[in-house]
Amino acid sequence: HQRKDSNLSAIVNSTCARLMKETGATIEVSISSQTGGISFVVSGKSENVKSIKRQLWSTLAQNVNLILFKYSH
Repeated sequence: HQRKDSNLSAIVNSTCARLMKETGATIEVSISSQTGGISFVVSGKSENVKSIKRQLWSTLAQNVNLILFKYSH
């Protein structure tokens, strides 16, 4: 699982960095080593948060089993 986990981390980190740069929002990420689930806390303007959620789903959904979102405005 090590290679898959590090590849997933790289995908998550590069995607979040790109989205934060594009939107000015803040994204906090937590990846569970036990379940492989990913939690995101997205802070920013409401329209940016919604856009980030859509983009994260489209980019990451094929690589993970569980994605949790918590919104902070």
